[in-house]
Amino acid sequence: MKRESNLCVFCGGKIPTSRSLNSNTCCDAHSYELKKNNQLEYARNQAAQRELLRSDEIMHELRSLYNRDCHLSTEHLIKRNFNWVVNKGEITIAGYKAKVLIRYAYCLLNDQTIYIWKLL
Repeated sequence: MKRESNLCVFCGGKIPTSRSLNSNTCCDAHSYELKKNNQLEYARNQAAQRELLRSDEIMHELRSLYNRDCHLSTEHLIKRNFNWVVNKGEITIAGYKAKVLIRYAYCLLNDQTIYIWKLL
């Protein structure tokens, strides 16, 4: 088995031939730092996914409580501590830029109301 690269992914230094062929770092300290960075990134992604799911569930609750196609006041989301920052991206629906969650997309309108769409 041969390494893809002889350079440490952490510092860019040369990996000694004495290290395992599976190693992608030049020393144990860099291996540990790389592992810590990977764990931190994983934890951040998990936290963002939980928050995205929570926001999606808030939209599901609101859409179930009120009729399917309606404008709602932003107060409904504020009361539920909706996170306005977390989303998967934006799409255009019916001429509006909507933020995508998981099962739902929403648009914040100029009159401080929101419109919720269920995604297929």
